[in-house]
Amino acid sequence: MSIFCATCGKQLPADWQFPRCPYCGNELPKLSNRNLVGSEEYELPCAKEEQDSEEDLENYLKRKRIEMDEAREKRNESDDAWALSHKLTMEYYSMLKAYQGGEIKSIADFELAKKQSNTPKQKEAEKNSELEIIEKEKKLKEINDIALSYYHGKGRPKNNKEAVKWFQIAAKQGFAASQDNLGYCYYFGIGVTQNYKEAVKWFRLAAEQGAASSQYYLGECYYFGLGVTQDYAVAEKMYRMAAELGWEDAKDVLKYCYKKGKAIDFAEAQYQLGQYNCGFNASLEDGLRRLRLSAEKGHIKAQFDLGKRYFDGITVAQDPKEAVKWFRMAAEQGDAQAQCYLGECYFEGEGVARNYKEAVKWYHLAAEQGNARAQCYLGVCYFKGEGVARNYKEAVKWYHLAAEQGNARAQCYLGECYQFGVYHDFEKAIKWYREAANQGYARAQCELGDCYKMGMGVDQDYQEAFYWYREAANQGYAEAQCNLGKLYYLGLGWIRDIHSAREYWELAANQGYQKAIDYLNGELPEP
Repeated sequence: MSIFCATCGKQLPADWQFPRCPYCGNELPKLSNRNLVGSEEYELPCAKEEQDSEEDLENYLKRKRIEMDEAREKRNESDDAWALSHKLTMEYYSMLKAYQGGEIKSIADFELAKKQSNTPKQKEAEKNSELEIIEKEKKLKEINDIALSYYHGKGRPKNNKEAVKWFQIAAKQGFAASQDNLGYCYYFGIGVTQNYKEAVKWFRLAAEQGAASSQYYLGECYYFGLGVTQDYAVAEKMYRMAAELGWEDAKDVLKYCYKKGKAIDFAEAQYQLGQYNCGFNASLEDGLRRLRLSAEKGHIKAQFDLGKRYFDGITVAQDPKEAVKWFRMAAEQGDAQAQCYLGECYFEGEGVARNYKEAVKWYHLAAEQGNARAQCYLGVCYFKGEGVARNYKEAVKWYHLAAEQGNARAQCYLGECYQFGVYHDFEKAIKWYREAANQGYARAQCELGDCYKMGMGVDQDYQEAFYWYREAANQGYAEAQCNLGKLYYLGLGWIRDIHSAREYWELAANQGYQKAIDYLNGELPEP
């Protein structure tokens, strides 16, 4: 039969021998002809066969956890503080283990077990043991500090292998911080060959001692199936344990990876978290790690994201070979963007041997899916006859498809086709030049400037020509710089300004534009 305190409502141990509640500390009022507790009679009005709820038990454990954590934070203050920290730590994990094993059904069971262990003989033995443990932990902490000094290169030369050696010494003797650090080294391959099984081993040992970071990484191992059989339920349990200790990454993962207690696609969650963290310098390394884990699990967006970062050198050192690797993985899964960029790599010989036929293959796959960039580049291949037989009509077809989707490069190329050769139609040429020029495409702005200067498809207008040349010149387009210099020199569309003319010719000449070089060498333009 369970007996409860009238004040706090908590169940009392069946053989409780004291006149105060062990939980709230309030005195149990004396009444005659009531339930007997020890040698006195006290009011215990609630007597019914009932167990504490799971919530009560978990809240009790949380309170004990807080007591333990507070003691651990102060353990370096004195030997007594170390002793108290050790005692509370041992009590907490003993109770947690008993609770998880189903041995504890009520709060009274916790208190009774603790009371029965507090005999004078046991206390004396524990005291002696605690003193030994205090000295041992101090020594292990010193060893861990030596490892950290090698790891961070502070006070000692940076040497990850040496750091791992010292972590191992303390970890093998049960020091949680070293176990946690050693697991991290194996997980990321720092100072040792990457080994997920070994990482799991050390994370598990540290997690059992309450190391939040180890609980978190152990969760990742279970979620990804790294070194262990994939198990979302165990992963969630570990994440929640770490989150309760305030580990922010664990909170984020639970937010992204679990909906109504059920696991969602973890690769997608890691991709989202990776992109988010890559936006902050402090968490960039973690963001890239998440993107890589997601990509390795076959997440197409993560694969393309990594490829693009290595292709452009965004947040990582530019590495065309690494870009090709990730582009290919996404392209082979049918991603149009990755197919297009892989085609570019083959066309330009970036990260892979130049191969126009291979470029056309990937451009075509992406273009058929409606990718405007690929449609434009496929048009270029047909126009130049690179990787495929030259075919102007086929080039115009792909240019047109891309231009209709707003691709400025394709709009400009289509304008050139209408102006110079495939179809002579100046009106359409002007239309497509203007579409591209209004998007800031420098080549189209220069071509539109030419049309206004010469009166092709539009009325001749030097001021309008001057405007478009200047727009392109200010983007560094050499031909436009040279042409703008010519208008300055001749005073067309603007007042004559020889100084400005020379400035723009010099800008173009510095890019190797031959006509500008000729002007600077005295072969000046005539009106």
